[in-house]
Amino acid sequence: MKKLGKGCLLLFLIPFLLVGISMTLWGWNNYKNAKASESWPSTPGVIVTSRMDVDYGNSDDAESKYIAVISYNYKVNTMDYTADRVFFDSHSYLKKIQADKIISRYPVGKKVNVYYNSSKPHMAVLEPGSAAGAGYALIFGIVMLLMSSIVMFMIFGKKKKAADREEVSKESISAKEETPVEYRSLEPGPQAASTSSSQKVPFILTIGMFVAAALFLVWGTSEFISAKSSSDWPSVKGKITSSTIRKEYRRSGSSSTSRAYFYPAVRYAYPVNGKTYSSTRISFGGETGYQRRSKAKKIVDQHPVGNTVTVHYDPKDPGKVVLEVGLSWRDFMPLIGGLCFLVVGILCLRSYSPSRKSTTIG
Repeated sequence: MKKLGKGCLLLFLIPFLLVGISMTLWGWNNYKNAKASESWPSTPGVIVTSRMDVDYGNSDDAESKYIAVISYNYKVNTMDYTADRVFFDSHSYLKKIQADKIISRYPVGKKVNVYYNSSKPHMAVLEPGSAAGAGYALIFGIVMLLMSSIVMFMIFGKKKKAADREEVSKESISAKEETPVEYRSLEPGPQAASTSSSQKVPFILTIGMFVAAALFLVWGTSEFISAKSSSDWPSVKGKITSSTIRKEYRRSGSSSTSRAYFYPAVRYAYPVNGKTYSSTRISFGGETGYQRRSKAKKIVDQHPVGNTVTVHYDPKDPGKVVLEVGLSWRDFMPLIGGLCFLVVGILCLRSYSPSRKSTTIG
């Protein structure tokens, strides 16, 4: 396989490898400590802090994380220690009720058994052996590492075999040159027999890139043409019937937690030729979700319920409408995304296409 093809595959494999390594290390460290803590000695302790902290992230980001803050005092060999670990897992939650459960179990002043590492007494835990999240992270990280390693072995591990095939091919060609033409075999050499298997991964990757490019370019072209022509569309007066913020959770990459996105959900009604239509499109370029609630709120505040708006509609299709006419940066994003997929697809295609040498028989 050409170096260009290897670079194309590395572009996709490296992030998976890095995430797999980090998740495996984090999960293994916590899982190992959790299992070891089952045999740790214990000593009496007392809860001195039991509260909930809220992490709002950015000042206007409403995706809150609820953190159970528990700390306790204990003594080992006449030395006083303070620790804050309940179990070997994250104490941060997206749901308030999950943090509440931990806080209710450990109110201030409660006497508890503290399990500590005899060689490192400052390392302690209240619930030994508990690390469900660490176990999931470890399994997921190992799976990602195995999948990435297998793909890399399939592609890069064939370098030596390819070299051996090339050497055999050279010997075969040398032998054929010494053989009369009428006795030469027309059967393909050993390298040709393995071409199909060695090209499967880049072939699938190439097809995927071109399919994604086609989808983005078709959609982007349609949005671009509509946005550009919307400036010449006729308009009518419409009325905002609902204006809210829709919240959706998405997993980012291989993360075990979800991130909140906020969408301005504005609906308006408008009449065309005696018929009432309804739409939610504010501008072309697709629906935009924001990680900060304030950005979605700004758009919603501009379109309160009952407000009169100017609705521009396509005279050929009155159901295709928009509030903000003309081109904006959002109209170019699908096209840019499609071009990026197309470029990567072309690079992969160049690396996939094997160099074919014509054989002349005479």
